[in-house]
Amino acid sequence: MTHGNGGRILEHRMTFEGYFRSGTVVELRGPCYSACTLLLAYMEKANLCIAPGAFMAFHAARGERRRDYMPGETRTMYESYPPEVCSNEPLRLAPRERQAHGARTPKLGEQARNRQAGRDSF
Repeated sequence: MTHGNGGRILEHRMTFEGYFRSGTVVELRGPCYSACTLLLAYMEKANLCIAPGAFMAFHAARGERRRDYMPGETRTMYESYPPEVCSNEPLRLAPRERQAHGARTPKLGEQARNRQAGRDSF
């Protein structure tokens, strides 16, 4: 994936479930926004490579038309991520030559603290 746009959560879930069932190996080479981050909920670590320069951009779920905050869907997404994403520890993926070494995306809890402190999370 070179650019994972956000979009409809259900469509992303169906796509990533298909990747999981087929054992697809995914290399993320660029930004992964919004619903694209659900990739982490479906892919086994051994089948996911995050290349240098790639990153995850998490945020609360919003409605497509009115852009209203959707607390139930946000909670469902948050709970679907692996525990490492919701902790303050770096996410450890299977080692690969192309994987970013030492790079880390702020975790969800860290992002919330950054927002409260007035700092940009990304």
